[in-house]
Amino acid sequence: MKRIHRGMALALSAVLLLLTAAPSAWAAENTITIETAQDLAELSKNCSLDSWSQGKTVLLAGDIDLTGTDFRPIPTFGGTFDGQGHTISGLLVTGNGNVQGLFRYVQVGGVVQDLSVRGTVSPTDFRDTAGGIVGSNRGQLLRCTFQGTVKGESSVGGIAGINEAEGRLINCTFSGLVEGNLHVGGIAGQNLGGVIQCTNQGDINPTSETPAKSEDPLNLGEQVAGWTDVGGIAGYSTGLLQSCRNEGAVGYPHIGYNVGGIAGRQSGCLDGCVNTGKVMGRKDIGGVAGQMEPDVTLLFNESFLQRLGDELSTLQNMSDALLDDVGVIADDLSAQMQAISDQTRLTKDAVGDLSDAMTAWADEGIGQVNDLSARISRTLDQLEPVLDDVDGQLKDLSDVVEDLSGALDRAEEMGQLGEESIRSLRLAMEELRKIPEACRGALAKLQEAVKALRDALGDEEKTQEALKQCVSAAEELAEVILGRAGAAADHLLESLRALAQGGDEASGILSRLSRLGEELSALIDDMADSASELHQVLKDLSDQPAISFPSLDSAITEERDALDEAFSSLMDQADGLHTLADSSVDTVTADLKAISGQLGVISSLLSDEGARMQETDLEDRFQDVSDREQIESQTTGRLSSSRNEGAVEGDVNVAGIAGSLAIDLEYDPEDDWNQAGDHTLDVWVETRAVLFRCVNTGLVTGKKDYAGGIVGRMDMGRVQNCENYDDVASTDGSYVGGIAGASWGTVHSCWSKCTLSGTHYIGGIAGLGSDLTECRTLVEIAEGGAYTGAVAGSIETDGTVSGNLFASEDLAAIDGISYAGSAEPVTLEALCLLPDVPTDFSKLTLTFTADDELVGIVSVPYGEGIDVLPELPAKEGYSAAWPDLDYRHITASQTVEAVYTPYTSALSGSGELPRILVDGSFSSRAKVAYAREEVCWTDQGGTQYSGTAWTVTVDDPDLKTVSYTIHYRLPEEGGRWSVWVQGENGWESQEYTVDGHYLLLSGNSETTTFCVLPRELPVVQIILAAIALAAVLLFALIRRHRKTQRHQAQPSDKSLLKDQEDR
Repeated sequence: MKRIHRGMALALSAVLLLLTAAPSAWAAENTITIETAQDLAELSKNCSLDSWSQGKTVLLAGDIDLTGTDFRPIPTFGGTFDGQGHTISGLLVTGNGNVQGLFRYVQVGGVVQDLSVRGTVSPTDFRDTAGGIVGSNRGQLLRCTFQGTVKGESSVGGIAGINEAEGRLINCTFSGLVEGNLHVGGIAGQNLGGVIQCTNQGDINPTSETPAKSEDPLNLGEQVAGWTDVGGIAGYSTGLLQSCRNEGAVGYPHIGYNVGGIAGRQSGCLDGCVNTGKVMGRKDIGGVAGQMEPDVTLLFNESFLQRLGDELSTLQNMSDALLDDVGVIADDLSAQMQAISDQTRLTKDAVGDLSDAMTAWADEGIGQVNDLSARISRTLDQLEPVLDDVDGQLKDLSDVVEDLSGALDRAEEMGQLGEESIRSLRLAMEELRKIPEACRGALAKLQEAVKALRDALGDEEKTQEALKQCVSAAEELAEVILGRAGAAADHLLESLRALAQGGDEASGILSRLSRLGEELSALIDDMADSASELHQVLKDLSDQPAISFPSLDSAITEERDALDEAFSSLMDQADGLHTLADSSVDTVTADLKAISGQLGVISSLLSDEGARMQETDLEDRFQDVSDREQIESQTTGRLSSSRNEGAVEGDVNVAGIAGSLAIDLEYDPEDDWNQAGDHTLDVWVETRAVLFRCVNTGLVTGKKDYAGGIVGRMDMGRVQNCENYDDVASTDGSYVGGIAGASWGTVHSCWSKCTLSGTHYIGGIAGLGSDLTECRTLVEIAEGGAYTGAVAGSIETDGTVSGNLFASEDLAAIDGISYAGSAEPVTLEALCLLPDVPTDFSKLTLTFTADDELVGIVSVPYGEGIDVLPELPAKEGYSAAWPDLDYRHITASQTVEAVYTPYTSALSGSGELPRILVDGSFSSRAKVAYAREEVCWTDQGGTQYSGTAWTVTVDDPDLKTVSYTIHYRLPEEGGRWSVWVQGENGWESQEYTVDGHYLLLSGNSETTTFCVLPRELPVVQIILAAIALAAVLLFALIRRHRKTQRHQAQPSDKSLLKDQEDR
């Protein structure tokens, strides 16, 4: 018997060891290649055993189409499935059962990577937990995509239905349609683990087919049915959402609770995410999170715990008495029971110790990997704007180099610089010309390394290698800029300074060269700063402690051995138990009744405490400690560094970032207070919630109360360093704010620039506020009744207001009154010149329109200008021009309307009958000028001409091309004329028409030069014509004379008779 039990203990230890051992020794021998749909079906069949896939690598050798096949989802997978960039299409999951997807479950340690799937997952019956790739994930999904439709009831996601605490989704993308009622997300329905660098491009619950369409009041309990927790990335998240992006539409108008562009409801860490899709719903609607929950800590009443401990001590004494009585009745039984009790406790402790050791080992590994992924993801977010700056600086560098080269060419052509100066500057220019190309090469390497780093998230070895490449590329870029570029710029500046000391040799062109040289030097300094920043960011990342998955240490081995020994001892004690018995049980029964009575006393104590607690308002037991925490280190109840660019529409609690920041205990569809078990003890609650470094640029529209640029309703928490730049309105409600609709928490160092409208309680920071400090506003209130202000509509009686500034010509700070030092007005210039002013806040907006149609929007930093105005839309029969404003120095946002003027049909000089008139379509600013000069030329035939040439110039600054007809007044009517026009190939004859006193010819360039000459026949032609005419006349006379002679020689009878009669 002992051998059997010892064998069981050894087997248990072996199983525990195998579960934690790395499979590298035999993984190479367990590779499976999937080439056909039949192969995939066979894999699914084999994976019905949970351990079958563990340690195996599955390679997808090509694209597979499942259309028309009876494929069943892979039940459970614990190995590595490498899609190798291939696609599984035609997936159709519509049968009964919950937890559905291509994979039903991915186990801890399982990996699915580089796989694309197309199809439909829409289970029937339970319809819980459905995902495009996996139903429930405890492993890793890397670089996976799903395109299609996923439908279910609860926990429905485009990639995963549930991403468990151990699970990670990295660089995954969904496109298509997701529909469900509870916990619905574009990537994961529920996220308890990590979702990093994922993108949703699909639509989430875009239709109104839901039981939540009731028009009953919002605070009725029956409204709990329908959509709840719907997000572009995750429906509900208690884990990490890092650097994710939603581009799809989320929700439907006036339906659904807790609807957000990134997360419907979140209490974990949401950082560095961006939403560009439109978000719609009914209550708690946010561009990033619908409802943000705080981190909650329960603190128990010490006096109650003392009473409870006393009663438990009494119970312990009774138990000891029972053991004493059992000892009197049967010492052997008592000893054996005590031994079994003690050994059971030891065995339980051994199991717990081993479990704790293994949990610590697993938590350390998972925590390290998650920390690395999040750390790198945040670093990548920091690199993007710096890389963009370097790219723009390279373009500027190329432009400056070209300008310098052009200026140098002109100086050389004009002979303004000596040969030695030219040579020195040319050498410096040749060095500079090589810099942009070298920088672009280094920048391309860095961008490629950054892309490799982003793609390597989740693979420790590839991540470390990509990180080394990033640091190396950044060092190369820094060397090019700090070394070669700096030296070349110094050489050029030295040459220019030498010229400046040369006195007369340096002419007017030198000032332009010097100015360009200074611009170049400043640009090189900016590039050096950017390169240093890039290198420092990457170096800081690489210098942080190395992260690696820990190996099994001696602690686990020792705890495993202890369990083995304890388990064997327990079995030994159990073997002897059946030999002991005692028939005297009366005393034992009495002791057991006493113990039962004591248990009743403890139950009454708990019941009385519960009744007392029910009489206490729970809200009074909440204490917000958000201001006591270091917000950067807070890892739960955190929403940071995120941005919303999409429009947000809802009924109640609507905002650009988070619809509400609250625990709603009264009428929310969900019990938002997360508690383990039925707590009926005397407790109070500490809450921590922080929202910082977030920006909203999307339009926010609410129907009823609580609409804000950042938070709609803020019952607790801290909002800090946030910015809002789009309008906020409530069509039929109050409490509207540029940052918070209403806040009972703290709002610190926030910036708001927008237009607000609502019924009552409207403020630039908060409609109703409590603690508002160091905030800045530039707002307008389009509509508002009672309680309006540039800082707040109203402040709570015990609230704090300090250090707030605003710029407005019409508004006071709070309900019509401003307060020096607390909420005071300043000029717009003063706001824009503050050292901590955000770039977007100091930018002014020029909105260009034409005939009430938007042409373009241009953002300009305060006090700066724009070089190029938007292209004007053409309008037939009109010339167009932008108003004559000072576009080089913008100090206010404004709308610029195009000015259309009917075309002028003719331009002419002075006089009643102008010598030259130009007919065409011209703007109101068009002018015509003409000049005359005597010219002579020879045509291709060698004929010489001379006359008066007229040059007509049409200057129309509003038209790119001109086309017109020149009317030239003739010196006399009825003459014959020839028209010659001077072109690229010299003088050429041109057709014309005559209209009364004017000769008409066409022109299609700004300048037309023409000459009108009388048309005269040459002398030779006249003589030849006269000779020809004389010859014709002579021929006719001769012919007539001959004909007369013939008639005279042969007279007719009639002629004879006639002659006779005449005689």
